Amino acid sequence: MTTSPEDNTPRPASEPTPDEQPNAEQAAPTTSAERDATPATAPATQADAGSQADLDEDDDSPAVPSLEEMMAQAQQLQASMQQAQEQLSAARVEGQADNGAVRALVSGTGELLDLRIAPAVINPNDPQTLIRLILTAVHDAGEKATAMQEQALNAISPDMMSMLGGGED
Repeated sequence: MTTSPEDNTPRPASEPTPDEQPNAEQAAPTTSAERDATPATAPATQADAGSQADLDEDDDSPAVPSLEEMMAQAQQLQASMQQAQEQLSAARVEGQADNGAVRALVSGTGELLDLRIAPAVINPNDPQTLIRLILTAVHDAGEKATAMQEQALNAISPDMMSMLGGGED
């Protein structure tokens, strides 16, 4: 026990003296409602606000587009992709083997549309050679269709990157 200097009253050591007791502004919340209403973090100081403003001013990143702008950009991209798909479907490329003795016609999407075989390369005694020529012609046409697809995608890619906020400046 300790004694209070003001009135020499004995007090338990854990009880604060009148000059140690917190004032009303510093008093800890006593009810659950008061505890719930008390902010868990300390209020921001002017220094905190200033440093946040400094961060905002130093931010050189581009503005984030609004939802409406993003939707419009997505629709533009979708239209570009649809147009490219239609162009590829309409496009035709030809692959060949044995100096054109076997020709394969393929759409820009890679669909085999036609296969032409010169009668001179048809040998009933050697079907393996004919199979090899057909596969070579179809493979050649498929590679050309793939190159066409890549070209179409590369034409769309800059639009896509600019819509996503990237790309080269």
